[in-house]
Amino acid sequence: MKPVATIVGSNGQDGQLLKKKLKSIGYSIVGITSDTMGITNSKEVSDLIPSAKPKEVYSRAAFHHSSEEDINKDLKLFSKSIDIHVIATVNFLDEITFHSPKSCFFYASSCLVFAPSDILQTEDTEIKLKGIYGISKAAITYISLISGKGRLKL
Repeated sequence: MKPVATIVGSNGQDGQLLKKKLKSIGYSIVGITSDTMGITNSKEVSDLIPSAKPKEVYSRAAFHHSSEEDINKDLKLFSKSIDIHVIATVNFLDEITFHSPKSCFFYASSCLVFAPSDILQTEDTEIKLKGIYGISKAAITYISLISGKGRLKL
């Protein structure tokens, strides 16, 4: 039986490359796009995970906006970013924890969560909660910690 990988954001550039690579090494892919599923809807996510039982879940979903827009001063942009980067991720982590605890979850975050930018950054680099990326990273790290799948360093 082929291992299953769920790719959230499978039609984006990274999602397409990941899909191609995983298929080439024998994975069955469950691709999630904004057209196929509402990732901020916990019911839709709760229907997916128990049925797919993925070995791996890759969170490649993103909310894009112009770098000239100050997301911290625009409530609509901020809310949309929280929905995609935090709420959707929590939905997947919650379902994995309860319905597919052996699944691995991979979340790609921006280097903007860390500071300063002139040093080599690792998973142990201190998180700076100065924007949505830092808030998202801290939320994911916290959820991973309480689910027993990670550690928190602030």
